[in-house]
Amino acid sequence: MKRILLVGAVLICSLWVKAATPTAEEILAKTLENVRGVHTARYNLTERLFYMPDDSLYIREDVRRVVECENPADTLGLPVYVSLKGNGALYSAIDPEYSFFGRTGYIERTRRRAQSHTWPPFYNRVMHLCEYLLNPAGNITLNVIDRGDQWEIDAPVRGGKMICFVGHPRVLEMSPDDIGSHFGLRVDKSTMMPVWVSYLSNLPQSRFEESVSDVELNPFAPETFVVADYFSGVPVYEGKEEREKYKEWRKKHFAEIEKAPLPTDTLTLLDGTQVSLTDGNDRVRVIIFATTQCGVCQGAFPSINRIYESYPADSVQFFGVMRESVAQPRAVLDALAKSNLRVPMALNNGRFYEHFYPNGFSPAIIVVDRNGKITLIQSGFNVMNPEETESRIRTAIDRALSGIDNQSAN
Repeated sequence: MKRILLVGAVLICSLWVKAATPTAEEILAKTLENVRGVHTARYNLTERLFYMPDDSLYIREDVRRVVECENPADTLGLPVYVSLKGNGALYSAIDPEYSFFGRTGYIERTRRRAQSHTWPPFYNRVMHLCEYLLNPAGNITLNVIDRGDQWEIDAPVRGGKMICFVGHPRVLEMSPDDIGSHFGLRVDKSTMMPVWVSYLSNLPQSRFEESVSDVELNPFAPETFVVADYFSGVPVYEGKEEREKYKEWRKKHFAEIEKAPLPTDTLTLLDGTQVSLTDGNDRVRVIIFATTQCGVCQGAFPSINRIYESYPADSVQFFGVMRESVAQPRAVLDALAKSNLRVPMALNNGRFYEHFYPNGFSPAIIVVDRNGKITLIQSGFNVMNPEETESRIRTAIDRALSGIDNQSAN
């Protein structure tokens, strides 16, 4: 009798657990209903970038404070928003007419162009993602994963399609060998509000994860939101005016860099060894500046490898700095291995890269002679004619070895 009662209790419990697990459609529908009630929001956004879709280690992590506001007048359903760096400076912003990007000492303004070159903020992205997964224009499998206090929707997209959300979904047809899109969405069980989203983007594809914290929902009325209120008196330039300002800034900046003392930072290379520009040896130094997400960097790496391997290590010291400062080193090492860059590289320490390239420019190469004088600043790389840039760098190294000054190439 006790055995029968026990089996019955287990059966009832199993049926209850099964019934308590909502379907993917139920989760998406409830989340969509809740997100549509978010008209304004303030939150910390943590974005992690994974070099390959199946990587478990991230190559970059950024944390920004975002202010998001719906824009009912936009036919694509795009919001307006401001994204701020950790120091409060502008990272990017969108208003009904313009896109804004924070630069060193000024803000660049361009026509919005349907927000084609920017990604939507968190709640807007989740809204469009829920809408798409509930009414997919393609073959999508929805799986529900129980993660304790969160439900996760796992949604691989089949059929060689890459889906990106710029207002309404944009479907990019891909070859059958490409990965296609893959989305993940996590919602808090108690509130049925989104806390995390994952998606693939770029070509070749990388995986992005976004999570929110310190969230304030509907903290102000939409009509009170003004993007310019977050510019803190920094001048705004557009078009030709902005380009001339950048040229003026760059010329002045590199003139100051050539005269300034070299950074004294000791950087730890990804192989664990350390390097410094003030270690007292008499070698010529060649410093490479790159980032894992730079396509031109990928095109420049074969030339950089050739230059690196054609000079003896006791005469010329090569090392590089990846722009990524908050990352998992193993992930960056793996990314560099896939890129076949053989120069020893370090993660940025938040100061070294910015000393030379505060706007994060890449790729770039700097040559320093035996006396600690910068003799070449090569910004950019001509991947259409790599021999031209390669020749300029070799000439600078040879002249530094012979004690002849060079002129910077900015």
